[in-house]
Amino acid sequence: MTKILIVDDEYEKVERISSIITSAEKGIIVDHVATSAQARIKLLSECYDLLTVDLNLPCAVGAAPDKD
Repeated sequence: MTKILIVDDEYEKVERISSIITSAEKGIIVDHVATSAQARIKLLSECYDLLTVDLNLPCAVGAAPDKD
């Protein structure tokens, strides 16, 4: 079983990506978190085969992306 973690604050985009992945291949689990803090917690408790991270991810939900 393949596990993917998507770290992105745009819920509609994540839903589209998840839908495409899961419809293309059986046995793929896609998890989603919206912040880097949530991602750290998930990564400490679970193993993933693939991690995708939004490069414009803000520090907190609703905040503007950090340019650094």
